[in-house]
Amino acid sequence: MYNDSFKLRYQSAPLAVDEKNDYTVTYPHIHNEIEVLYIEKGKTDVKISDFSSVAQKGDIIFVNPLEVHTFIPHKDEEYKHKCLCFDTSLVADKKVCEKLVNGNIKIDYHLKGETKITDLFLKIYDAVIKNEDTLMFESMECISGIFCHLMKNQLLKDENKSQKSEIFCHMVMEYISKNFDKQITSADVAEQFFYTQSYFCRIFNENFGVSFSNYLNIYRIYAAKQMLEKTDKKISDIAYECGFLNPEYFTKTFKKYTGKLPSDYKKSQYSTKNVAR
Repeated sequence: MYNDSFKLRYQSAPLAVDEKNDYTVTYPHIHNEIEVLYIEKGKTDVKISDFSSVAQKGDIIFVNPLEVHTFIPHKDEEYKHKCLCFDTSLVADKKVCEKLVNGNIKIDYHLKGETKITDLFLKIYDAVIKNEDTLMFESMECISGIFCHLMKNQLLKDENKSQKSEIFCHMVMEYISKNFDKQITSADVAEQFFYTQSYFCRIFNENFGVSFSNYLNIYRIYAAKQMLEKTDKKISDIAYECGFLNPEYFTKTFKKYTGKLPSDYKKSQYSTKNVAR
């Protein structure tokens, strides 16, 4: 679920860019960083937590920290997008930065006709590609410009999250991080925090934008990816250590969320590391 692979592409500043010009699905994942997409050609279905829309040429998509998101390009026309991920530390106003991380404010997901933001996005994108000594200064300048525009045009929304909601999210995330390798269910977690199962499932979906079982599987697949990247353990052992009793089901679930078999993912990571060297 948690995907920070783009951090491998960080250079002299904590941001990275990518480009997609095919119909490959971006499978559900989350990360601490802010992600921005600029659609250059075609259309894509956008799903961020419980938000969904169709983005097309010229649109800008923002993903706030720790939001489950996926992009599914339409195959009826040529598709291309540019992507930027950056650490919230690049946001100059530390109060705004803290509120973004805590989920107290959110950037509007889907922006249309925002030429100012588009121009600043493309400027950062080109700066990252060039990777000159001034990259940190250029990126902070452009990101400051983006947030200035967002605030002036009321595109940065106060979520007014209740303290109760924040506490719920932190408790559940901590519990999952410590118990994802065990055979836990929504009923187990609900009992742990003295909720009925139906009430727990409802407020979990409201806060996380996906069902508990879906979120748990995504988290387990993230943990498996880390093991595949950093250890030489057998795939069957990794499956068990990540809470999957059936290796075949693990393989099926892994492909569902990453688009690759575990064995192919491990090979691709090995090839990437060798190229980097």
